[in-house]
Amino acid sequence: MLTFGEGYHNYHHEFQHDYRNGVKPWQFDPTKWLIWTLSKLGLVTDLRKVPDARIFAAEMKEHSRALGIAVQRAISGLDEKTRSLKARTITSLEGIVADLTTRAEALREAATEQAELASETVEDVRKIFRDAAEQLDSLRLDTAPSVA
Repeated sequence: MLTFGEGYHNYHHEFQHDYRNGVKPWQFDPTKWLIWTLSKLGLVTDLRKVPDARIFAAEMKEHSRALGIAVQRAISGLDEKTRSLKARTITSLEGIVADLTTRAEALREAATEQAELASETVEDVRKIFRDAAEQLDSLRLDTAPSVA
């Protein structure tokens, strides 16, 4: 409260065009409240706000960064055997991810090939029906009684 909301100033550096610093309802940001009030009085227009999804993504990115630092600190305190186990586990997981990625790509390619084959088959069936319809039409014309 002593900083009058400037404690959330990093938000402003991430999203410069947002009129707010404190985006959560409980965050003390008197400047935001003043600007919002002025907009309701018609003295300020076109207040710009960052979509909640972008704010959430930025929060998750920051949490991920902080978690990475915490994990690195925890790992640095581990003994050599545990670090070796961790390295083997990561290598194994990377192999699994690579294998799954390869399989997913193969599946995608197979699905694409099946879709193309199905499309070709449908086109072949349509051609057969068109040919049959043309033959039926020509038979009808050949057997139709002539009007003299």
